[in-house]
Amino acid sequence: MDYRHCTYRLPASREDHVAATLWRLGALGFEVKEDPSPGFIRLEAYFPRDPETAGAVDAWRETDVERIHDSRLEEQDWLADYRAKSRPFAVGERFFVVQGEPDETLPEAPDGRILLRAPAQNAFGTGSHESTRLALRWLETLDLSGKRLLDVGSGSGILAFAALKLGAASVVGFDLDPPSVATATLNARRNRCSPSFFAGVAGSLADAPAFDLLMVNVLPERIFGDYPRLIRCLRPGGQVISSGNLISRRDELVSSFARLGLRLTGQLDEGEWTSFLLDLA
Repeated sequence: MDYRHCTYRLPASREDHVAATLWRLGALGFEVKEDPSPGFIRLEAYFPRDPETAGAVDAWRETDVERIHDSRLEEQDWLADYRAKSRPFAVGERFFVVQGEPDETLPEAPDGRILLRAPAQNAFGTGSHESTRLALRWLETLDLSGKRLLDVGSGSGILAFAALKLGAASVVGFDLDPPSVATATLNARRNRCSPSFFAGVAGSLADAPAFDLLMVNVLPERIFGDYPRLIRCLRPGGQVISSGNLISRRDELVSSFARLGLRLTGQLDEGEWTSFLLDLA
């Protein structure tokens, strides 16, 4: 079987609507990437190559959505080479991340570190990207005992597992991509953890203060429109870990968070990426 790969350029605020529409047209999965123009993203969608799906995709038009790439992809194991080269590695002071094949025997974590299992499959957040490592480093600095956490854009689930192993009372995570949620659920068993994951959007959450900490490892363009709803889910004195931010946009993002009632209390950097710890003002 082979696939059709289409890339769309659209306003970031339209991501949820366009993704939902493409699901209805037969999309099998998505990737979201930054666009050079502020306020825009690129949504890469993968479709089966069959006449019915092709006709629906070609007929679909929206004035603010531009299809900028369309190609054929042959089926292959996209992550085989990556998995073969993956090696366990330490993150921060407390974590040891294993990305190997899902059925491999668990190695021992050195020096009393906490073992996190995140096989490289079809979900973001296996611990190798700077934004995920920065979020893990924030978690190990916080007292999570008895806290309730929300993992926004949960991907592989690695942040949820880390938080539970550090003493969090509970973690709820959600992701727009259903295959990622399936991967996170499998990974939960591999990590002997019991977070709750669902496929959906921020609008699926109850509009009530239920969480002590939000973990948001998502590109700003994808999530900023949801922040008012997310902040209403925070209890008084709640905090936010915001990762997935480019250092070059630091001042702009800090100002945007301040307008939302979030005060910067800490910053961690790695490479071109930065992660913020924010308090609910």
